Amino acid sequence: MIQQKSKWQMVAVASLMMGLISCSAKTSAPKGDAGTNPTETKLIEKKWVLVTLYGKPLPKSMTTEAFISFGKDGVCNGNGSCNYFTGTHTLKKNQLSFGNMASTERFCADMQTEDNFYKMLQEVESYRLSGEQLSFYKGEKMLATFVAKQK
Repeated sequence: MIQQKSKWQMVAVASLMMGLISCSAKTSAPKGDAGTNPTETKLIEKKWVLVTLYGKPLPKSMTTEAFISFGKDGVCNGNGSCNYFTGTHTLKKNQLSFGNMASTERFCADMQTEDNFYKMLQEVESYRLSGEQLSFYKGEKMLATFVAKQK
């Protein structure tokens, strides 16, 4: 048991160090053309709360709200249902991509939702906005849906 605990501690420390190193890199955030398209402007400065992931509603047992927010400066942040994350996003027309992602490394009882959330972010190619609902897609396959909440 002690050996297993030490292994997890080493993995957590290594992951945290990699995250800190990637955050300290002096690269400019990709800005895309957010703010020039009215649809893109509607994404910015809102809290988008996750409703479905890979076509399934979220587990009722979740205690932390999974969400993402987009900034005008090309930075995004949120919570994957357990850990907070930050990174960059690029918006161009209805195309969307994420990069330079880093997160805290807490362990929670249900890590599956969070693992799937981060996997989904890597797959996103585009988005569609309909009123206060945001959907992420890979090709024609819907990956996730969100609803808007004011910050």
